[in-house]
Amino acid sequence: MVIDHNIQDKQEINFKYYLGRSRRKKFKVVLDRDMEYGKWVDFIDASRESFELYFSSQSIVTTNKTPIDDNSIKKRILKIDTIDEDASVYIRLVSPTVVEYVVAYEDEIESSNYLTDIKKIEIKV
Repeated sequence: MVIDHNIQDKQEINFKYYLGRSRRKKFKVVLDRDMEYGKWVDFIDASRESFELYFSSQSIVTTNKTPIDDNSIKKRILKIDTIDEDASVYIRLVSPTVVEYVVAYEDEIESSNYLTDIKKIEIKV
């Protein structure tokens, strides 16, 4: 009898990319491929109307020393509806190629009290 342990263990497929931002012209990982789905992570402050989301499928970026202009790193510019210096942009993984982001205060993100609607984007190279 052949047993497919992937189905039996109901393991989820990992996210396909490392997500991060530019810090001192290097790729800084904020969400890695092993993050659990559905968990909000503080990404950046919500003080501007747009922000840059960098991503790569290459594990070399986990060193946080890869130059941001490396060919393996891609960028998306995302807009937010509410600018608030006291709030943050939170990101969560939804599926192997989809993330959601929202603006919220730190003490209200867990209670699903957001300043903006949740926005969904697909990440692909």
